[in-house]
Amino acid sequence: MDLARPEAMQLLADLLHDGVAISLRVTGASMRPFLAGGEVVTIEPVAPPAVRTGDVILTRGPAGQVLLHRVARIRPPGAAQRAPTFQTWGDALACPDPPVPGEAILGRLRQRPSTIPGCAGPTRLQDLRRRLIWRLRCCVMHVGRVRYR
Repeated sequence: MDLARPEAMQLLADLLHDGVAISLRVTGASMRPFLAGGEVVTIEPVAPPAVRTGDVILTRGPAGQVLLHRVARIRPPGAAQRAPTFQTWGDALACPDPPVPGEAILGRLRQRPSTIPGCAGPTRLQDLRRRLIWRLRCCVMHVGRVRYR
């Protein structure tokens, strides 16, 4: 399903509003290394008051695009706004997204693919690769320090 199409976006919003959890394939690299493009994630419905700093939420961006980013800051209601706004930030991005109102929140990330039993998704393989490289570097550094006589 192409979420750039308005009818697909409306279907997604309606399903989440009705309490149905959905699975989506992540595209892009804005949430690396936490999420990589191609991973399938589960999004659950969430009410704006239940969203906390650090949650990864699915929002409708100002240009109508769908963003799956981490909540960096929750701004409380003030004189100019009646409800709190949520500022999100992609883990791999240099600057945060513009604040969005609670009505723009579509859902919250339920679980990462690497936590699904039996799933060897890209995240788990990347983590394993990083650990192996680190161990190899440690071994090479150790061997370099040992002097044989």
